[in-house]
Amino acid sequence: MVSFKSIALSASFAAAVSAESLADCLTADSNLEVFTPSSADWETVITPFNKRLLNTFIPAALVKPANAEGVSTAVKCAAAAGVHVSPRSGGHSYAAAGLGMRNGSLVVDTSRMNHVSVDSNGVATAGTGTLLGDYALTIGLEGWAMAHGTCPTVGIGGHVGYGGYGLDSRLWGLALDHVIEAETVLASGEIVTVNKDTNPDLFWAIRGSAVSFGITTQYKFQTHPAPETSIEFIYAYTPDNVDQWNDLFLKYQDFGINSTPSELTIEANIGRGATFNLVGQWIGDAATLNATMKPFLDAAGQPDSITFIEDDWLGVLLSLAGSTSLNTSLIQHPSDTFYVKSLTIPEATPITLEASTAFYNHITQAPSDELDWFTQFQLYGGKGSKINTFSTEDSAYPHRSTLWTVQIYASSANFLPPYPQQGFEFTAGEAAALVDNIPNNEIGGYLNYIDPYLDNWQELYFSEQYDRLLSLEKIYDPTGIFVKPQIVGNLTDVAPDI
Repeated sequence: MVSFKSIALSASFAAAVSAESLADCLTADSNLEVFTPSSADWETVITPFNKRLLNTFIPAALVKPANAEGVSTAVKCAAAAGVHVSPRSGGHSYAAAGLGMRNGSLVVDTSRMNHVSVDSNGVATAGTGTLLGDYALTIGLEGWAMAHGTCPTVGIGGHVGYGGYGLDSRLWGLALDHVIEAETVLASGEIVTVNKDTNPDLFWAIRGSAVSFGITTQYKFQTHPAPETSIEFIYAYTPDNVDQWNDLFLKYQDFGINSTPSELTIEANIGRGATFNLVGQWIGDAATLNATMKPFLDAAGQPDSITFIEDDWLGVLLSLAGSTSLNTSLIQHPSDTFYVKSLTIPEATPITLEASTAFYNHITQAPSDELDWFTQFQLYGGKGSKINTFSTEDSAYPHRSTLWTVQIYASSANFLPPYPQQGFEFTAGEAAALVDNIPNNEIGGYLNYIDPYLDNWQELYFSEQYDRLLSLEKIYDPTGIFVKPQIVGNLTDVAPDI
């Protein structure tokens, strides 16, 4: 049973001691690499992945612990100094959430905690600072695999904490569905083991809302034997008008609902000119994939081109990543300047003809010079999907009856600041085209595609899980030391200028 010997904090954190005292407390622990505004690498360590948010929030300090004991020290030092704490894993948050949501926080960066191992039963152990490419490479070379995202430089901590979709998720579930145990540092600084038998309420909560309750420092995953044969596929279409678009999109939707086996994970990637590429991963051989896709192709017509890349699991993952390596020490870590919205569209209310029409009309009027954009319709549900076989009692992840998760992503034209106002307007128009034309919908949002401007984020991101999560947050973090945009218990509006 967890004990709650919390270090008292004022509700406003107003009685903070000096920055020098915080730094003195942190530097006393050899488990911590400490960065402050006077450090030579300060600007580098606080630069966000999304440069739209450059210099939005400036921490008081940033630490890179070597282990859970270092994390515990950092949390205790912050509490004693009256400073909020924001954990950061890979630093890939769309809203720069790793920097907190206000100036003067302590960032606990787990990137040094990047150990990975896997045993003979396929149980993988990974520090939450591990990046997806390194994790996949380590377990893959031992003959194991798991559903997770394709970007090699995304950190496991945040990715798993809020979901973790990958192009084999319809076969195996989300990344968080593979978690069998975690090590977590609580607001008191206590280090606890979390699984279905030990702290089961916390085990439920951290799989869907991890950072609301503590800093998870390590996960254990049950992985799967890596498939011997896997195929990345691309079916490329370019509809010429709204009628062709609607015919193609609605036949894709019908196929997704009724005819997709679990071995098929698929998404429609939409780009400028209403290009429509069906991209995904098939676990199996080409002959069976062709037979599976035949009903759709017979109904929708032949695409402009078909591409198959057949390889083992690691080879296909590398291709899907569009990278030269899964070893992140050998590749450049990207950045961008962008804004994102997301939708989770339930199976009960699929996309209508009216919504499809409105969406096409909107994207074909996209600003030509200001933006580089894409939209993904990721098939979470449909016949055979493992994602929707889990109950909301299994974890705090709420969207277990989703048909589509839609990522609406718009970058500045050169991927650098400043970010154009048209980006906000264009993405909002895409979302509205769908939401306003699906009657009686209960559309939500996906927190890994975070939009820090949402007013009703509690409902959209957490749905009916929020009340239970809030009651647990009051137990595990009673003083509200952990802070990020849109985490459970946060009632503070994000500054309007982010």
